[in-house]
Amino acid sequence: MDVGIGTLLLGAALMLVLAAIIALPLFDRPAPIHPPLTRRQALMKAREDIVRQIRELDFDYRTHKLNEADYQALRAELIQRGAYVLRQLDELPPEEEVEDEIERNVQKLRRNQ
Repeated sequence: MDVGIGTLLLGAALMLVLAAIIALPLFDRPAPIHPPLTRRQALMKAREDIVRQIRELDFDYRTHKLNEADYQALRAELIQRGAYVLRQLDELPPEEEVEDEIERNVQKLRRNQ
């Protein structure tokens, strides 16, 4: 059995190509799709972000990374943004009312069909 080196290299190359084709789907997984945030969820996320930023700002001030003037200006801005987000949250209808309205609309659609 005289097998040439070229035949062995061709066989090895073919095996590598087949292994890559078989393994490719294992590594090519699509990213999970997240549903879009509701207005309430987006505002709650903004609120959490602002609270986190205020805590980090306070920590930076306590560790002397910020001077007094910068700290006061940045904190006042964050407090103002936080108050705006809270006002926006207060203007939203309670979640129960939204769920009741959705249920009423679903019932209307079912009656119309």
